[in-house]
Amino acid sequence: MSLRLSLSTPEEVLLRRFQLTEIGRPFRQRYNIAPGQKVLVLAEREGINRITELVWGLIPADAHHQAVGAGLFQVRQESLLELEAMQERLEKRRCAVLADGFFLWQKSNEGMQPWYIYLRNSVPFALAALWEVWGPRGEDPIYSCAIVTVTPNELVAPIHYRMPVILSQAGLAKWLNREITAAEEVLPLCKPYPNDEMEAHKVSSLVDNEKLDSIEVTDPIL
Repeated sequence: MSLRLSLSTPEEVLLRRFQLTEIGRPFRQRYNIAPGQKVLVLAEREGINRITELVWGLIPADAHHQAVGAGLFQVRQESLLELEAMQERLEKRRCAVLADGFFLWQKSNEGMQPWYIYLRNSVPFALAALWEVWGPRGEDPIYSCAIVTVTPNELVAPIHYRMPVILSQAGLAKWLNREITAAEEVLPLCKPYPNDEMEAHKVSSLVDNEKLDSIEVTDPIL
């Protein structure tokens, strides 16, 4: 699954949307966030939701090399209970990646057509994710994450066979609540977002270049 994110919402809007007092780090608007790069993440610490920054691409704690994370930038909802390590993350290490849009590629006879998908009124949202810490002896630990994906809703289905899990405001509060440790309580939150609350448009192949991080990659094309 090819997936990119954007987070170009002004800082003050993010703070209001997620009821935060500060981001706590320099904030830069992003339009083309690719796996392997850092993402802004919400996680609960000491009973308060706080912003942190993680590498997008989960590196298992027992990995021999951090490159393993390159192939683990997303995890299927259906597989969360298949592996003991994934179930443990679901129960104990949940977080939410902040975004205001995401890109998916539609396969056709003409090639791969990128689409930009977002919520109506372009409000920012939180994507269900799991985090992990990898710390080989003698090196600084690396905190990383993977985004949970599900089967698509009616809007996304013609574009791609998967979509990231967008959490409602109530769902976000439950997902981040560290007192909830039963997988069966949080797994139902991993579902397709209502399609009538979303919009999508085609964009140019400029987004294919992950080094191009400018607003032009989100511009609609006919």
